[in-house]
Amino acid sequence: MALEIKVYREITAYQSKVMMGMSWRQMACAAVGLAVVGSTYAACLWAGQSDLGSWLAALLTMPFIAMGWVRPKGLPFEKYARYFWLYKWEPQRRVYGMTPLLSPELEIERSTHAIRNQKAPKRANVRRLELDR
Repeated sequence: MALEIKVYREITAYQSKVMMGMSWRQMACAAVGLAVVGSTYAACLWAGQSDLGSWLAALLTMPFIAMGWVRPKGLPFEKYARYFWLYKWEPQRRVYGMTPLLSPELEIERSTHAIRNQKAPKRANVRRLELDR
């Protein structure tokens, strides 16, 4: 009789569930979010602006849900947001080939010479293998 063990594909993606099906990260985000959103709604309710309080509660809930539950491409949300921010707003470096320093005729000759040199080692390896037999 063989024992079977469940092995996860990526062990770093596994999050243990602590309580109520939530991980530590999700529980922390829920606790902080409940305190912030609840106090904001209570302050708006105390000021007589219950409609504003419900809108603010809905808007303030989104960052806490994103931090706790959303994992785009398997990354924590703050790491993904940083990569996204750098991609969108930082200047992108695109490195293309070197500009030719020689005249176009010499550049063509140099490129054909490079192609000939690339083929030469393959022939040498084949000959050497034939000699080893």
